[in-house]
Amino acid sequence: MARRVTGDAIPETGLKNKALRYVEHVTGGKKIFRFIWQGLIFLVFKNFPTILGTYIRPLIYKCVLGKVGGGCLIEQNVRLEVPLNIFLNKRVVLGENAWISAGSSEGKIIFGESVFIAHRCTLAGQGGEIVLGDHVHVSRNTYINGVGGVEIGKDTMIGPNVVFISGNHNFDQLDVPIRLQGGEKAKISLGDDVWLGANVCVMPGVTIGSGAVIGSGAVVTKDIPVNGIALGVPAKVIGTRGGKPEEK
Repeated sequence: MARRVTGDAIPETGLKNKALRYVEHVTGGKKIFRFIWQGLIFLVFKNFPTILGTYIRPLIYKCVLGKVGGGCLIEQNVRLEVPLNIFLNKRVVLGENAWISAGSSEGKIIFGESVFIAHRCTLAGQGGEIVLGDHVHVSRNTYINGVGGVEIGKDTMIGPNVVFISGNHNFDQLDVPIRLQGGEKAKISLGDDVWLGANVCVMPGVTIGSGAVIGSGAVVTKDIPVNGIALGVPAKVIGTRGGKPEEK
C-alpha cells in the first residue's frame, strides 16, 4: 500500500516555493499562465448570479475543464481544483457551494450522464480516481474521499451527509505523530442501483453489490452482497431484496 504524509501543506521558507505549491494545488501543475487564466475565468464567472449564470458557467468552463457535455448546469460558488482532470458528461448538475478537486495531476473525477450533485457536497480526489456512473444522485453535504479510488455504479442514490473514505492513517507507532506514519489506500466500489440512506459511512476497500440498500447511520466495514439490506454499526446484512440472495 502507498504511504502518505498529512500536513505541511505550505513550505516553511521561500516565497517562490509557497507560490508554486499553491499553483500546483489548484491547477495540478506549476504553469503560472495556466494558474492566471484559470483564476480569471473563475473570478469572473463563479458567482455570476441568477439562472443565467447557471447556464453560462458550463459553456465558459469548457476552456478549463477536461470535458463538459451538453446540457450541464453549474450553480454559484462551485469550487473546482485541477479542473483539467474533471470530466462532465451530458446533463451533469453541480449544486451551489460544492467543492470538487482532483487533488493532483494524477487524480481524476469523472461524471457520467445525468449525474446530480447537491449543495455543499465535497468530492476530494486527492490524487485518486472518483467515477460516478450515469444517473447517480448525490444528496447535500456528502463527502467522497477518493485517495484510494471510488467507483459508483449507475442509478445509485446517495442520501445526505454520507461519507466515503478510501484511505486510512497508520497509527501503530507511539513515538511518531499519526500524520507522519503514512497510510493505506483501498478502493471503494458500488454496483448499480444502490441506495445509501442518510449519514452512512463507507470505509476503505468495501464493495457494495448492485441493488443493495444501506440503512441510515450504518458504518459499512465489510462487503455487502447483491440486493443485500444492511443496517447498524458496523453494518450487518439483515435481509435481501426480492428474497433469495444473489452472488456478487
